[in-house]
Amino acid sequence: MQIAFFDDNQINHLFPLTLTRPAADLRCGILTVAEKWIKHLNPASFSFQTRAYLNSKFPETEGTPNLRINGRLLPSVELLHVIKQMQPGERLLQDETVLLEMTGPAWTDKQADFAVRLLKRPYDIFIETGREIQSDFEWLTAGRKSAVLSASVQVLGQYPIFAEEGAKAECCIINSSNGPVYLGKNSEIMEGSMVRGPFAMGEGSVLKLGTKVYGPTSLGPFCVIGGEVNNISMQGYSNKGH
Repeated sequence: MQIAFFDDNQINHLFPLTLTRPAADLRCGILTVAEKWIKHLNPASFSFQTRAYLNSKFPETEGTPNLRINGRLLPSVELLHVIKQMQPGERLLQDETVLLEMTGPAWTDKQADFAVRLLKRPYDIFIETGREIQSDFEWLTAGRKSAVLSASVQVLGQYPIFAEEGAKAECCIINSSNGPVYLGKNSEIMEGSMVRGPFAMGEGSVLKLGTKVYGPTSLGPFCVIGGEVNNISMQGYSNKGH
């Protein structure tokens, strides 16, 4: 299957975030919207149908995709089931918003008869981050064993904590009473930090000495955080060092 993530005419409501990237490249939870769909669908190829000035960084591949997905649409069990049942030429809509469409000679429109979640405004990312961390965590870690954290880490709470290979944490407190905690490959929590889930940090990200994190919070890859943060989402390669 070839899939394409398209930006619709509501993309400007996500400005300024979508001035430099398609909607599907926004991070919500552990992964970006596109990464979620790619993990679930495992397509042969994927591309972005976005504004022309972004094409050099987010190219559209040659050929016609089998499935087009609205870049603002968060995946769900119901949507994945619909995709399995879709025939060529079918489109799934919410009111007048196209959610999914299977390429075909003519269109047959169907309205979604279940709740769907679209990123409509920038604040929706923060509203959905906790639920998306939980969802991403469940299938990213299913059947896998966490790396062992140092005995100097104080762990509280009933939700799971998962550390990828190379993740480091020393002399810190991790409280998973409100949600899971995911530590990406080669990430690091330095001494004196206090973390409350739901929380996720991507590959190579660092919490500096004595950092306080209130969930739900998600950091993309190679971020550096210091001081105190509460319910934030960082796309990646960002620094909030104080």
